[in-house]
Amino acid sequence: MRTSHRFSWIPCVLAAIVVLTSIPAVKAQTSAAHTDADTHYLYRFVSDHMLPNEVKVEFDGAGKGTLAFNAPDGQAIHVPIRLKLSTIANFAPLFDSLDFFNSGQAYQSDRDTPKAGLVTIGFKRGSQERRVSFNNTDNSIIMEIRDGLHAITRQEYRAYLLDRALRDMPEMLPDALKAVDEAITKHEVPDPARFLPELEDVASRPGMSAESKKHAEELIKLIPATK
Repeated sequence: MRTSHRFSWIPCVLAAIVVLTSIPAVKAQTSAAHTDADTHYLYRFVSDHMLPNEVKVEFDGAGKGTLAFNAPDGQAIHVPIRLKLSTIANFAPLFDSLDFFNSGQAYQSDRDTPKAGLVTIGFKRGSQERRVSFNNTDNSIIMEIRDGLHAITRQEYRAYLLDRALRDMPEMLPDALKAVDEAITKHEVPDPARFLPELEDVASRPGMSAESKKHAEELIKLIPATK
């Protein structure tokens, strides 16, 4: 992943990253997924109480997509992502179980909670497409879809911060490692092995602090047990 800007706001982002841990990750299930190029998923989360205040993930049935968010200075960040099929396998069957395209259900609970942030979920397959937005829901299947998509967003956002710290913001590396540590040890992401390339880079790159190297090595040891 590559971007060309330096961001003074990344310390604020790391300080506020707890917002992206508020929804638990969902374990992948074994239902068959639709993997053709005409299948697309969307997740957008908007909140005035987080940095960035809007984050979006989109990907197709093969797991190829983009993490997008705006920096506080207005710069648009777009990071390519590639998810494992096992990570996304649960979503299409869940949408199908809702009869999502044909259902008129809004999924917004009567208990309006605007401070929780606004979630938008989208699903497209061929010529059929639908999006729904809500700040709270009572539907258990929509909750499961939301939680799974949020966990992916959390995973890719933290991977971006770690990569960013490695490339040109080494002063933020300890905090980025701590964020990844929490994601792995608290089972907050669907694919902890996603962090392996960056962690192995920290552990092997000359010039890294002994503390950062040790932390990365400890996390690498944890990943096989959490995959």
